Parts: sequence; structure tokens; C-alpha cells
Amino acid sequence: MQHRAGPVPEGSVVDTRYWHVLADGRVQCDVCPRACKLHEGQRGLCFVRGAENGRIKLFSYGRSSGFCIDPIEKKPLNHFLPGSSVLSFGTAGCNLACKFCFAPHTLIATTHGMRRIADLFESCEEKVSRDDGRIGLPASLQVWTRAAKLARVDKVFAHPYSGELVSLKAACCPPVLLTPNHKVFAAHRSNLDDLQPITAGELSEIHYLVIPKRHAGSGVRIDVADALGSLERRTHSPRSGRVPLEHLTETLRSTGNSSQLAAILG
Repeated sequence: MQHRAGPVPEGSVVDTRYWHVLADGRVQCDVCPRACKLHEGQRGLCFVRGAENGRIKLFSYGRSSGFCIDPIEKKPLNHFLPGSSVLSFGTAGCNLACKFCFAPHTLIATTHGMRRIADLFESCEEKVSRDDGRIGLPASLQVWTRAAKLARVDKVFAHPYSGELVSLKAACCPPVLLTPNHKVFAAHRSNLDDLQPITAGELSEIHYLVIPKRHAGSGVRIDVADALGSLERRTHSPRSGRVPLEHLTETLRSTGNSSQLAAILG
């Protein structure tokens, strides 16, 4: 898949290293398995690398599409500074060609209320056409995550689709309509520890969906021994003898409140 694009900000275009010229004059990008073969002025599938002056250049150098602070455990590192935080950032561009979608009327919680995905796409002033659909680039769209935090949306996708949709309804969650090939993290009832990305069309009532939730607590650690040690305690004298079963049974059959029954039993 190739595209043509307009001008980009000065300083964000740099030469790349992994490419070679083909016999027909096109330039092949070797940075990913897509191996896009481009004519002069065309962009690759990722839309951030393209052919210019007989070379493959990167058109998004130094232009981050988002910053956030993540826990170090999200990174592909083995026991590296556990419990610490790391600065995450990334640029635009993707070499995937995902065909799965949510329905256009799916509601999204934005800072301006619940809005349909279709409306969010139409409100994008800048749109880019691709062979498999269109990409909307919102100027200042923010949504609420399940953790009640704000997140910026960089792209809104629109793909043509004709066929049936699957309705997923998890406990305590509203139903969601999505295409049958949309993968969802779920586990089979026979092994709840084996989480797998399963296509929605293969899910059934014997599967359990993975629903992100916030962990309970606010990070405050309580020393139970110290907390209990500061409480005022009263010493109770042990009962001198056990109540005979016959006497206990007869007392419990009589009328009276708990204080009266306790007085009878001594």
C-alpha cells in the first residue's frame, strides 16, 4: 500500500539506513517485513516513511504523538527496577492493516460527554485516505479511561464493512457490538489462568472476558499489629463451667432477648 502526502514541518525529515533501489527504479524500504516498493513521492504503509530524491526518508523524526508515565512492569524487561516508573513516548505510523472495528454508533466517553465513534471521525478536520479505509486526525480529542484518567486520541479509523456484528455482554458492563474477527482477551472456563486473544466470533458463554479494573486501596500500608496494639482491651474472665446441654436447650426455647437469656444461663 502506498500513499502521497503533503508537506511536513521542517526538521522532521531525515534519511534512513535500511533501503535499496530496485531494477525498475523504485526504492524498497527494508525496515519492516512489508518491504514497501515506492515510486518517487509515495509513502509506505506506515505513512511515515516514503521515497524522496531516490532514497527512503522518515517524515516524523522528533514528532511524538503522545507522552505518558508508565509502570516499569509494562516494558519488556526482566525484573528491572521493579516498582519504578518510566517515561513512554511514541511517534505516529503503523505498519498494520487491521480490519476489525467497533460499530459506528459505539459510544465513547469523551470530555464533552458520550459521543459516537462515527461522529468523532466526522469531526476530524484532517483525514487521510488509505486502501482499507480512512484515518481521522483529531486536533484535541480526549477520552476518559476506565481508571477515570484522561487520554488523548491521536487517530480515529473508519473501515468499510458489510456483514454481521457480534454483541458481547459481560457482567456489569454494557453490550458492545464489534466485527466477528475483532480479538478480545478472554479465558476458557476450564482454565481461567490461560488468557488468550480470541476472535469475537469464537466466544461463547463458557468464556470469561478480561475487564480492566482499578486495584483496591490507595497505596497506604497499615501495620495491623501496631493498630491493634493501640486499642484499649478488656480482659474477660473465663467461664467457670460449661452449661449443660439440657439447660441450654430449654433456655433457648423460652422467650426473651439476648440479655435475658444470658442472665438465665449465667
